[in-house]
Amino acid sequence: MQQRLQRQHDMKKKTLISLIIALICLVVLAVIEQFMKPDYLVKSLCKLILLTLPVFLYMYLSREKLTDIIRLRKLKSAKILYLGMILAYAGIIIVFLLFRSHIDLETIRQNLMT
Repeated sequence: MQQRLQRQHDMKKKTLISLIIALICLVVLAVIEQFMKPDYLVKSLCKLILLTLPVFLYMYLSREKLTDIIRLRKLKSAKILYLGMILAYAGIIIVFLLFRSHIDLETIRQNLMT
């Protein structure tokens, strides 16, 4: 019984670590986009790396297969993952609100058109 509780505690700890890494990746991505202003290719590569890193970190720490992580119904800690997604979305909105005076929406619109 105690061994099972210890495994659950370890899993929650690993999930929390992955969640913190995901939030850090979002902040790094926001800093890259807003202050470094890289070209499209570099920005896309940064997004690819920083948005997949937390998933693979969680996969490594939890020792679960990627397909099991994607199928949220089978995931043991789905509630924590849902909470992480909600926090990530809230983080994006908060970062946008904090930096909206530095964001030139017209330039973004022009870049998307080109």
